Amino acid sequence: MVCLKIQELADAFLGDELPVETTQAVMAHLERCPACEAEIDGVRRLRAATRSAFERTREYRIDPAFAAALSSHLHRVAREPVPRTPKRAWLAIAATILFLVGAGWGWRASSSASLSSLLHAAVDDHRFCALTYKFAERPLPVEEAAGRYDGPNGLFERVEPSTTTLSGGRLLVVERHSCEYDGRRFAHVILRYKHETVSLLVTSDAETHRWLPGDSSREHAMPLALPVTDGFEVTSLRGPRNVAFLISSLAHVDAQEVAEAFVKPLSKILTGG
Repeated sequence: MVCLKIQELADAFLGDELPVETTQAVMAHLERCPACEAEIDGVRRLRAATRSAFERTREYRIDPAFAAALSSHLHRVAREPVPRTPKRAWLAIAATILFLVGAGWGWRASSSASLSSLLHAAVDDHRFCALTYKFAERPLPVEEAAGRYDGPNGLFERVEPSTTTLSGGRLLVVERHSCEYDGRRFAHVILRYKHETVSLLVTSDAETHRWLPGDSSREHAMPLALPVTDGFEVTSLRGPRNVAFLISSLAHVDAQEVAEAFVKPLSKILTGG
C-alpha cells in the first residue's frame, strides 16, 4: 500500500469504517512508514480538537428537536418486525443511516475533510512560499492581486500587528504578497519573530462558519489553536467569509502571543469590513 493511498483512507481508517483486511494493511504500512504515521496522528488530533471545540460551542450543539426526532425514529425502527432476508435487513439499516445523514450528521465527515484540506494547503503554502521559495507561480503584489481577484488581498497593504514588541522581542513584517497553492489563493504576510519565519495567510471561504468553531458575530475574531500540522504550530481566526492562519515553528505560547497581536487588525478584514 502506497503513501498516497494511506492519505486517501485516513478519515475512513480513523472512523473504523474500513474492512478488516484494509485496516490491517494500513496498520502494517504505518508500522514501517514514520511519515504516514505522523500524518495519521495529525488527522487524529485534528478530529479530536474539532470535536472538542464543537462540543464546547453552543451554536454547534445538537438541536433538541433533532435529538427528539432521532430518538423517535430509532424507537419506531426498533418496534418494526425484523426483516426475514439479509437484503431487507441491509435496506433497513441503510434507511436509518440515510435518515441520520439527512437530519444533519452527514456534514461532520465532509466538514472534517474540508478543514483538513484547507489547513494542509495553508501549511504547505507556508513551507514552500515562505521557507523554501518553491513557488508554483510567482507571488503577486497585494495591490495587483486586489485588482485581479476577489477576496481580502487589497486590505493587506497596510495591516500591522497591534504591537510589534512582544515578550520575546520584535515582531517584524518582512514581506506582503498574494500567492496560490493547490488552487487556493492566499493573501500572505511573512513575519519574523525570535529568529523564526511566521506566515499570516488569509483566504476567502464562505463555508468557514460551518466547520471552524467560533462566533463570527463577535467584535473581534478569537484565535483558535489547531493541532500541530506537519510539525507546525497553527492558530486560526475566522470571519463569516474569510479565514486566517498563523503558521510557524514557534513554541505554542509564542505562536499564541503573535496571534493575539493580530486579533484587532484582522477583525475588520475577516468580517469583510
